[in-house]
Amino acid sequence: MTKKVLIVGGGPAGSSAAIHLLKNKHKVILFEKGDRGRSKICGEGLTPESQHILSQFGLLKKIRKIAFKTNEMTVFDLSNKPIPINNTYYTVKRTILDQLLCDEIAQTNGEVIYNSTITSIKILPEKVIVEDHNKKQYEGDVVILATGAETQLAKSLGLVSCEYSAISMRGYAQNNISCKTLEFYFHKKLFPAYGWIFPLPGNILNIGVYTHKDMGPTRDLTKLMNIFYEVLAERYGKPLKLIDQPKGWVLNTGLITRNISSDRILLCGENIASVYNFSGEGIGPSMKSGLLAADTIVEANGNYTINKLSIYEQKIKVELGPVHDGYNKIMRLSKYKVLYFIFTMLLRYSKRVKKLTEDIIDEKISFQRALSLKYLASLLFD
Repeated sequence: MTKKVLIVGGGPAGSSAAIHLLKNKHKVILFEKGDRGRSKICGEGLTPESQHILSQFGLLKKIRKIAFKTNEMTVFDLSNKPIPINNTYYTVKRTILDQLLCDEIAQTNGEVIYNSTITSIKILPEKVIVEDHNKKQYEGDVVILATGAETQLAKSLGLVSCEYSAISMRGYAQNNISCKTLEFYFHKKLFPAYGWIFPLPGNILNIGVYTHKDMGPTRDLTKLMNIFYEVLAERYGKPLKLIDQPKGWVLNTGLITRNISSDRILLCGENIASVYNFSGEGIGPSMKSGLLAADTIVEANGNYTINKLSIYEQKIKVELGPVHDGYNKIMRLSKYKVLYFIFTMLLRYSKRVKKLTEDIIDEKISFQRALSLKYLASLLFD
């Protein structure tokens, strides 16, 4: 008998889980609290990690046709000097990416229900029932919660209670500075926070700032953005032409691997703090967590007890843990200016360190191996 999976949340995590489950002959209903094309605050960059998953879904070709492509990311050091990092990157607005994923669900015989805010979940011995804001109920066999930084539903079920650990702000500007690469600024005026500008299709820039509790006290976002505008004006010789009012949001970062599963329920995406601490990258790890949740359900073969679903926690630990551990180590070191200075000098002048960084981003080498003392020693002294 075909099993029905109810997924709450129409972002990359929930949609990735849905697509994978549909490919494995499950019925899926996905609930999206907003309308089609709901705007979401995000950096909107697709790293190789995201691209690899989109390729698995057969969607990367579609992305290539509609996204902005660049073969370079540029990191600016404390004195605003550029360090190029080569790889293939795409940028596309989240409204477009999320709709592409939801359309794939609908085209694969899944059901997407828009403007549906799920307010309660009941876990029963033989089924699960979710109820929306209109008191309409839906029955299924198992639920995936992928509600982003909003964790109220998870908390109501006694599951993980993660709080935000980073805050960010994003706006849009005209690309009047002819920016053609993804740019990250660790300028001394911003440090230990950082700023970014990503070119988007339509000659638009996604511009934002990111500040994390583990890098020091989180700072006033509006002040940070104003400082960042000054840094960019200094570099490009003219001010940006803003086209909207920047918006702030919170992020759950650093990864949680315990208490993220129960009878007939799994959490993924930011519900398990999937965003990487240092980089703030969220799309790739969210999609990966959705795939792992879907894999767990497929392998459970109808047995959705905690005894069977708890293997998901081990999957998350093995598949996402090493990358998070790597970023956590980098964050702990990088919050000190002198250590960050040393790292950027190595990145600038050591071809081996630069190649290693590019390979980590492209998932050609694991963080676990790259940050081992034996490997670092060979990198520096061979």
